[in-house]
Amino acid sequence: MRELHGKTKTFVEVYSVLVIIYHLLYASGLFSWLNLPIGGIHPAISVGLIMAILFLQFPVSKKCRQDHVPWYDWVLAGLCLIPTFYYAANFEHTLYSALTPSTLEICLGVAMILLCFEGVRRAIGPALVACGALFLLYPLFAGGLPGILFAAPVSFPRLIGDIYLGTQGFFAAGAQVFSTTIIVFVIFGQLINVSGGGDFYLNLSLSAMGGRSGGPAKASVIGSGLFGMISGVAVANVVTTGSITIPMMKRKGYAPEFAGAVETVSSTGGSLMPPVMGVLAFIMADYLGIPYWQIASCAIIPAVLYYVAVFLQVSFYSARRGLGGLDKSEVPNLKDTLRAGWPFALPLIAMIVLFAQFGWDAVRVGFAVCLLVAAIYFVNSCVIQKRPVREPAQGVYRAFVGAGRSMAGIMPAACLAGIIMASVNMTAIGLRLSSGILSLSGGSLFVLLVLCALCCILMGVAVDLIVIYIIMAVMITPAMTAMGVAPLAAHLFILYYTVVGLITPPVCVATYAAASIAQSKPFRTGFYAVRLGFVALVIPFVFAYKPELLFQGGTLLDSALATLFTTAAILSICVAFERWFFRFQISWWESGLLAAAGVLMLLDTLPLNAAGLAVFTAYTLVQALSGRLGRKSPPPQTGGAPQRQEGT
Repeated sequence: MRELHGKTKTFVEVYSVLVIIYHLLYASGLFSWLNLPIGGIHPAISVGLIMAILFLQFPVSKKCRQDHVPWYDWVLAGLCLIPTFYYAANFEHTLYSALTPSTLEICLGVAMILLCFEGVRRAIGPALVACGALFLLYPLFAGGLPGILFAAPVSFPRLIGDIYLGTQGFFAAGAQVFSTTIIVFVIFGQLINVSGGGDFYLNLSLSAMGGRSGGPAKASVIGSGLFGMISGVAVANVVTTGSITIPMMKRKGYAPEFAGAVETVSSTGGSLMPPVMGVLAFIMADYLGIPYWQIASCAIIPAVLYYVAVFLQVSFYSARRGLGGLDKSEVPNLKDTLRAGWPFALPLIAMIVLFAQFGWDAVRVGFAVCLLVAAIYFVNSCVIQKRPVREPAQGVYRAFVGAGRSMAGIMPAACLAGIIMASVNMTAIGLRLSSGILSLSGGSLFVLLVLCALCCILMGVAVDLIVIYIIMAVMITPAMTAMGVAPLAAHLFILYYTVVGLITPPVCVATYAAASIAQSKPFRTGFYAVRLGFVALVIPFVFAYKPELLFQGGTLLDSALATLFTTAAILSICVAFERWFFRFQISWWESGLLAAAGVLMLLDTLPLNAAGLAVFTAYTLVQALSGRLGRKSPPPQTGGAPQRQEGT
């Protein structure tokens, strides 16, 4: 991304701020109140405005000058506005011309596709361009392909018309979600950042856990989790909180790879944890046609169990190696932290109340919490700290600039998703592939789920998370639901395995970000992250078989039993992984026994669940009666142990 200076920087920043203000005004409902119904054309306007920011901020190559916008990027930024504003100005006409576009509309559609591909190449990478080109060309040549890939060929004018003007193209559901829901929560995350909310959550976790055994790592889990659940952006979370927590962990004796892995999984979990689960959850709500809060409330137990597993493993790891807490001078005072930052808890409370009690949609909630954070920022700065108004005003300005940059980096993926959706709908390839995958699985749900998980992970090597989710949702979820998986469980399965790509080697961008801070080996850090975040790999299979874990089907008692067995299973597996049972080290055979008990409790058979729980309970009772739980074994390594002894 460019680092501009002078008048060019001022122009681009002011333009970005004006674009963000327009989106906030739309989210506020002002245009509807003024009887200006622009809902149908708003996605097109948003795409044009934000794509222009992309060409002003992202250079054509990393080798180009980063402090200058060349003339051709000014031209491309202007060109972004022409096809989108033509669509907006002729909205009623375009509703009927998708099948028979005029020559002008074909030219504008081709220009929009080329701008989309170039934007994707600059902001995300060339691999995604190849994916988009494949879906773009497929309808033209489908008539000559064999087997399930065969489809009636589509003419070039109709292809361009459907993508540019159709109801499943550029300005359809994907752009609608990005231009309304996602952008207000991006703004919210930026406001939290500049106002000091992120510092409050981190200081709160340090105050609560910093002085305890394993304090730096535990604080990283809680602080990064709290910040991640409102930002929903894993890599940004790693960079923001990891720059503080990772050096603290290394200083207290944690291996660099382990420190980086803790921050990676803690930050990534924010995309799974309500109330703000990130971009994919908002897209899922739109795809399923259900309120976002219904998804968030159903996803709460798996997300909590994810963090429970990370916290337990960090705790056992620290206890086994005798890694202590921070010095008193490094731990913020809890009362002072709460006194100074308690207002930043209000946005989380407000979100939950507005979603659950008043049933507001995500756009209204996002706009409301943006106003609340801004108000907290101004009151805290101007009234409590007696600072001039210009300081929080400058902070809001920086937040809006940052939101514009963030949206410019992800909006091309929404446009590319439009190309994919149009291609799939024109050729019905989704239904045929779904049928083919069903045949390949041989009627086994487990095999189907494994295939789906592998597809998500393999696609993550080259494809953006948003595009992975959309492709899998269109092509795989019909097969999953046909085999009895609840629709919400099927989509959450895909969401989890899409997010897992952030921590799973070889392309684990969140892990790379943490490794760069920890100065550790990325692959080794990634493998530690997979172990710490094993719940994200396991629990999707659990709720696919046991939708009661998502409060889908069954009674409240069924949900309680599913939660009990899954929680006990995770505890048992965490003990087995770290070979530490709360106060003492366990042998390899004990580790194997507890791992087996955990697996039994995860299976979809009540007698086996009960057997696994009985084994775990009996083991715990034997250790309590023998006195092992009453005395703490001396750790084999203490204090600042050699940082590379991580094989056990």
